[in-house]
Amino acid sequence: MFSGHSMRAGFATTAADIPLAQLAKHTRHKSLEVLMGYVRESEAWKNSALKVVGF
Repeated sequence: MFSGHSMRAGFATTAADIPLAQLAKHTRHKSLEVLMGYVRESEAWKNSALKVVGF
């Protein structure tokens, strides 16, 4: 049902309030640039155009 990537990205997005160095240590990312690719914009759905059409 879920891939390792989606679980890792979900965790990184949810934990985005903790310091990046601590998050990188937990997720075992060596590059903060790569780690930031896993952190999805958590506010994206609040201003989504989909709300205009009822989603």
